[in-house]
Amino acid sequence: MPRITSSLRLNIPTATIGMIAEKLISLVVMAVLAQHYAREELGAYLLVLSVTNLIAVVADLGTNRHLLRVCSAEPNEAGRHLGDVLSLRLPALFAALGVASLGVYAWQPLLLPVMLNVALFVYGREIYYAFGAVMLALGNVRGRVISGLTGPVILLAGIHIGIRSGLGFDQVMSAHIVAGLAMCVLGWLVARPQFVKLNLRINGSVLLTLARLALPLFLLGLLDQAFARSGEILLGWFKDLQTVADYGVGFRIVEACRLIIRPVAMVVFPLLVAAAAGGNWNSYRRLLRLLAGASVIAGLAVGVALFAASPWLMTGIFGDQYSGSVPLLRIFGFATPLVFILTAELILLVSLHLERAGSVIMLLGLSAYVVAGMLTIPRFGAYAAAWNSVFVHGALCFAMAVLITKSLRHNMLDADESKRNSVPVQT
Repeated sequence: MPRITSSLRLNIPTATIGMIAEKLISLVVMAVLAQHYAREELGAYLLVLSVTNLIAVVADLGTNRHLLRVCSAEPNEAGRHLGDVLSLRLPALFAALGVASLGVYAWQPLLLPVMLNVALFVYGREIYYAFGAVMLALGNVRGRVISGLTGPVILLAGIHIGIRSGLGFDQVMSAHIVAGLAMCVLGWLVARPQFVKLNLRINGSVLLTLARLALPLFLLGLLDQAFARSGEILLGWFKDLQTVADYGVGFRIVEACRLIIRPVAMVVFPLLVAAAAGGNWNSYRRLLRLLAGASVIAGLAVGVALFAASPWLMTGIFGDQYSGSVPLLRIFGFATPLVFILTAELILLVSLHLERAGSVIMLLGLSAYVVAGMLTIPRFGAYAAAWNSVFVHGALCFAMAVLITKSLRHNMLDADESKRNSVPVQT
């Protein structure tokens, strides 16, 4: 355990500082847009961002989590795994961009300029995440943190310059393209020294095998993203863009607060994978307790803080026009501990190769949320979407906890049985 302990002590503070800076910058970007543009424009931006992120998860095909997991288990093969993933992901991202453009043009043609700018940033960030996965798997947390800040910093600077120059909303959105490109380039430069050779190869059988291995991870990530974005999408369908903005700014604050637990999860995940792969279940349990304890404590603390400080947060960050969102943020305060716990549980699921069972649970939760939203949102609006999120998050956390507990108990019993069978019988 000495190596694990020392790496945690070094990497968790580094990752925490980086995540806080990254999320705060993203929150400032939203606040700047909220203060300089109409609620309809911010609502359009949040709606496009939700749809684009969802399509990016589809184009990811589950390869990012697969890449992080296999590179953590096989660090000497990082270059080969990265090459295979990029060979599959790059064509998928280009195809996703085309499909998204056609869909938005057919649905809301006026949103197409915003969608193209945001999509190029999101898809550039997705390519960067492949390089970032290699950095994390090989222990370069500092490189991942520094390079990950590039996009948000450039995006904030570009939006600020555009506003100061008097550009319109659509023109200011072009800062997303520059930020996405910069993340790709810097990600490659930082990750490149960590592997011997990168081979981009179009080999049908290899890519098919990779897609098959990553498919369960893809389904889990897609369902997780769909659940996170379905509130805004349902509100955009049944209500208006102002309602999307009122709901979206509150939920984005909760997402920004997850930065408190994400650094721990980001650093612990490779160690969990290595412990599980080596059958070191005692180390795994210590890491699990660390992750679970941090999730519960941080979630409760942040939930109470959001409930108490919601008036200041809404009006202070987004302006007086969002004072009506204060009750929504208080509702999200109840959901925050559950959001934190679910984030940790998804990490544990993937480390234990339980993504198939986890996907079934997420599908049931998403279905329940959508059905409840269709029944309640037309009448109660954003309040229904927020309360539905609280209840479904609670059910998901309980089901995931049962699944993880049963699997871990089974693995430990198998390990004990193997040890007993390996002891030679004395005659």
